[in-house]
Amino acid sequence: MKRFLSFFLAFLFLAGALPLFSAVYAEGKGTELPEVPIESPETKVFKRKKLPDKSFRITGYTGSDAEISIPPEILGFAVTEIGDGAFSGKEITRVSVPDGVKAIGAGAFENCARLETVVIADSVESIGTSAFKNCTSLTSFSVPARTSVISSGTFSGCTSLKEISLPAEFEKIEADAFLGSGSVSVVYFAGTREQWGKVFIDPEGNGAISAATLCCSDDDGHAFRTVTVAPTCTEDGYTALACTECSEVRVILTFSALGHEYTETVTEPTCTERGFTTHTCSRCGDSYDDTYVEASGHDFGADGNAEKCAVCGEKNPDYKSPVSFRDVPADAYYKAAVDWAVSSGVTLGTSETTFSPDKACTRGQAVTFLWRAAGQPEPSGKSNPFGDVKTGEYYFKAVLWAVENGITLGTSKTTFSPGESCTRAQIVTFIWRAAGSPSPEKTANPFRDVGNGDYFRSAVLWAVGEGITTGTSKTSFSPGAKCTRCQIVTFLYRAK
Repeated sequence: MKRFLSFFLAFLFLAGALPLFSAVYAEGKGTELPEVPIESPETKVFKRKKLPDKSFRITGYTGSDAEISIPPEILGFAVTEIGDGAFSGKEITRVSVPDGVKAIGAGAFENCARLETVVIADSVESIGTSAFKNCTSLTSFSVPARTSVISSGTFSGCTSLKEISLPAEFEKIEADAFLGSGSVSVVYFAGTREQWGKVFIDPEGNGAISAATLCCSDDDGHAFRTVTVAPTCTEDGYTALACTECSEVRVILTFSALGHEYTETVTEPTCTERGFTTHTCSRCGDSYDDTYVEASGHDFGADGNAEKCAVCGEKNPDYKSPVSFRDVPADAYYKAAVDWAVSSGVTLGTSETTFSPDKACTRGQAVTFLWRAAGQPEPSGKSNPFGDVKTGEYYFKAVLWAVENGITLGTSKTTFSPGESCTRAQIVTFIWRAAGSPSPEKTANPFRDVGNGDYFRSAVLWAVGEGITTGTSKTSFSPGAKCTRCQIVTFLYRAK
């Protein structure tokens, strides 16, 4: 029986008969269901949001009427707010805001270019920023009695606005409230001149208000206009009333000089120029320098004989090669490379007077030269896959570093063959990988002994393009030839 009754109630609900059935059922029990209010078409066009106090905030408008009156209540609940951007860009010409509304949100009527008339009840206490921005057809506006502040941008871009009326208890006009509203010619103030003197008008973007004729409740025959001079960092500012008919000027409010607001910029000393601190005022641009630090001077090493300054890289005009090898002629193509390698700690000679430029380099020596040229970085780990690379060998760290950085894989998984001669192909490949394996800019291959499938092909073409090597002839690179000491230091010198 209960199951049958459930199905029957569901059927009545779907058929639209449940409200009638519920009313009859409730009446039989001696109770009455609350009446559900029916919304009128006039209020349906106003989008709304229920607030915690159960009043409504208007959030949008879907109607097409040019003249609208915002309802004081919807479905029995009061309308107390007009939300941000609620009527922004709408094609309305007149709007009436009823008693009970307390706040008009930011940009509520922004860009309503056809809006000519606004009637607002005195219950409104706040009008948000840019609320009537770019309402270019608006010619006059009366600020409600309980509104004491005109927010930033409220009437900016209102190019037709000529008259503004302010209540006696008005207090403040924020920056840019009337920016671009240069047509304002008259300000009607319900208070006295003394009260007006206490009204704060931010001078930024409110020149129209300052230039307008002011009419107060106690005018004595003068046609005063407000003149505001903003304070600067060093000069006081003021607001004064100046009569447009005579020379009468009454200063009603003064503003103390702002004082400088300096920010600091530190210029560090260089090798040749002293450093200093610059103080610049963020308001007026005034600046001065102090806290001087003398130039540091070049750092050409402890003995003053480094090739370049360690700080700025400038060449040492007094640099002399620390070692003169009798087997390195002054006109040899590798002379500068040898001098660089020795002075940079990449390698020493084979004796105090010889470099042995034509002696073949081993793989251990080649990787060590490359590692030293890179600044002798510490390997990140101590894992050594090679049985022929012993701890304590001069090339130990260099090999681990090279493996970690993908510069070499060894001659097998467990051998590096440090004593074997390093070929030209191998050293060029090591240098190329240390540089990040860049793609060669030119792919034309001048060498008959460098094949398309060779592992060193990209490295050789890159090295040729970078001027690191030109080959052993115009058509050969000799990739399998042993790389000599002078060739390796030359490659490294050109690649640095």
